Amino acid sequence: MILLSCAILVLLLVAGAIVAKALRPYAQVSDLKAQLSDINRQIAQTDQQNAAYNRRLAYLQTTQGEMAEARSLGYLVHGEVPVVVDGTPGALSETPLAQPRPTPPTFMTRVRNWFRSFNVKR
Repeated sequence: MILLSCAILVLLLVAGAIVAKALRPYAQVSDLKAQLSDINRQIAQTDQQNAAYNRRLAYLQTTQGEMAEARSLGYLVHGEVPVVVDGTPGALSETPLAQPRPTPPTFMTRVRNWFRSFNVKR
């Protein structure tokens, strides 16, 4: 009786292993389908972004688009006088530019200065 139950248990374990091994390719196919779906979604997003870039490029190649971009960069038409309003984006601030920090003396400069300190003229 014990021998029969052990044989059945071994048979069930072997059958389970065979079934698990047989189902593994189906699980892999499911994972690959999910990856393919994600890649197709990324391609669609990239195509949309590319289309938006192409529309922007076509607009910038027109006279109106060229003028709008030049104005956004601060260019003026000949004869226009620039007006600066404080507090608006792009207005020049009245704060002075930061002074550059002096560079610290290098090792050799410090050595030269040290030797010069002994060369006292009489």
